[in-house]
Parts: sequence; C-alpha cells; structure tokens
Amino acid sequence: MDGLDEVPDELGIQTPLSPAPGDRSANTSAPSFESILSGKSIAPFSRIAFLDFLRKIHCSENLEFLMTADSYLTTLNDPSTRKHIWHYIYTNYISTYALKEVNIPHDTRSILTDYFETDTLPKDCDIVECMMIIKELLRDAYFQFIQHAKRQSLSERFFSEYSILPSPSDEDIPRSHGRRTSEHPCPLDLNAPVSERSISPIEVTEV
Repeated sequence: MDGLDEVPDELGIQTPLSPAPGDRSANTSAPSFESILSGKSIAPFSRIAFLDFLRKIHCSENLEFLMTADSYLTTLNDPSTRKHIWHYIYTNYISTYALKEVNIPHDTRSILTDYFETDTLPKDCDIVECMMIIKELLRDAYFQFIQHAKRQSLSERFFSEYSILPSPSDEDIPRSHGRRTSEHPCPLDLNAPVSERSISPIEVTEV
C-alpha cells in the first residue's frame, strides 16, 4: 500500500487513529500509541517501521486493517471510491475466507457481513466499533515495538560510534628501522578519525 505515513487530515475528521488534540509526543523519545497509528511520529518510531515490526511477529493485518478502515472513514465525497474501499476491507479482513482475517467478535462480523451481502455501505459507527476492537489488540504490540526500536537505535549508535574504523593499509603500519618490534603491531591508527555515522536502516524507509 502506498503512502503508509500519509494521513488525510485536511478535513479535520476524527477517527480512531487520530492523535489526541494537543498531542506533542510524536517527536519525543516515546511517541504515543495514537501518534504512531496516525502516521505523525517519525523514525525510528514511524508507522511504516511499526508495520515492519508487526510483519516480523505475524500480526501486520491488524494495522493494515486500521489504515484501510481509516481511509474509508475519511473518504466522504466519493461514493464509488468508498464502495471500493469497503469491498477491499470485507474481502481481505472481515470475511471468514479472508487471507488476512482479523480477530473480531462474531456479532461484529455478522453486522459487517450483512452490509456486504446486501450491497450496502456500512455506517461509520460500525466501522469505528470494529476499529476500536482491533486497536486494542495492537496495544501490547505497541509497547513491544517501542522497546525494540529503542534497543535497535542504541545498538546502531554504539556500532556507528565505536566499531566503524578506517581500514588499515600498508602505509598505516609502522616500519621497523633496525629496532626489534612486536610481530603483531596494532593495525589501526588510534588517532584516525571515526568514519561518518551510517544511516539507520529504518530511516531509509521513511515516506
């Protein structure tokens, strides 16, 4: 799906993914759950990084559903597009035959199935109710992701600062001038500057 971190908020529509009013945590060391879900947080806590983390623990369908359902809620003036989004949601996440079926109560699934079988667009309140259920299922994964991202950032910072050293060359190794030296001289110039910090693999995935 394109535009994973693009949020159509120009209409001011509040959805289950919208950050709380005045939420300033998007750029802090620990952004809020809603900041990540809404796509407002930045690397290494971006929504696309969260999605990649969820794929590794095999529950990415929950976030994918939330993002698609959010698109349904924010598409108000284009009935044909809204219908297309709804059919995509049902066939990919709601149907019992869906490859990415999300875990929702039987009653909720039945309500949404009735909409689909009668070729009717679901009410926003029913989509929101389903989103809130899935959102809560992702809360534990959010805390795991925050710890994972912090550890990864710390590890990358450690290796970039202490492990990336210049490659030794013949010119760097001191020559012996008649005086016996160690058979295993240090191959590194300890006074040489550390090379530039490498770019985080997460940072290059930002959109």
